[in-house]
Order: sequence, then C-alpha cells, then structure tokens
Amino acid sequence: MNKAFGPGKNVCGPYQYPEKLVPKCALLALLGRKMPIHGAGTALRSYLFVEDAAEAFDVVLHRGSVGEVYNLGTSVELSTLDVARSICSHFQRDEAESIEYVEDRLYNDRRCAELLPMHPLFSHPARPGTS
Repeated sequence: MNKAFGPGKNVCGPYQYPEKLVPKCALLALLGRKMPIHGAGTALRSYLFVEDAAEAFDVVLHRGSVGEVYNLGTSVELSTLDVARSICSHFQRDEAESIEYVEDRLYNDRRCAELLPMHPLFSHPARPGTS
C-alpha cells in the first residue's frame, strides 16, 4: 500500500485502556472519585472516535490514491477541562466535587490538536457529541 497516514491523535472509544483522559475520567466518574486535571486544564486536544478512525483507514485502503497523504484529525478541539466538565454533565456529577486540579506535568503539551481540512474522501458529518 503506497498511501501514507498522518498521526491520528487522541483516538478513543469503548474498551480503551483507562490511562488516557476520556476513559480515565469516565471510569473515575462512575466510581464517584475525583478526576485529576493537570494544571489549569487549558491544554487543547482533538479527539477522533475509534470507529471513525477505522472507517478512515478502510476508505483510504479501498478508495485512496497511491502517493497521497491522508491526515486523520478533526476541526474540533477541546481543553482537558472541557472534557472533564462534559463527563461530569454526562454522569450528572457536580464539577466542584468531581474535578481535582493537580500539578501540571513538565512535558505536557499545551496543544496537540491538528486542525486540518477534511479530505474529500471523508465526507460524512461528525457523530453526535463530537462537534
């Protein structure tokens, strides 16, 4: 296959190991425990649902052009605090009681989002709750 993929950042979905932000915060919310947010929670990320990433790989594999580079990403970016607040809302948890600000990591990127234009091969609308 002579097609290249750019990095798909922050791909998440069911059964993901709970070390990453979304599954970790969801699990902690279910358990009634505090969600640790590094620094002020202002680090920005873009998220791609695992089924969308798999569909993108399939589309490129079967319809992509040889030599073309396909970046997997989204035009939506959220702060880590926005994600935690959304999880609090979903699980009907009080933000003040559920979010704990912890010391920021020295190596924490302030922005990992790649706001890229959508490639014409990927023409379906965003899934509910992802825009």
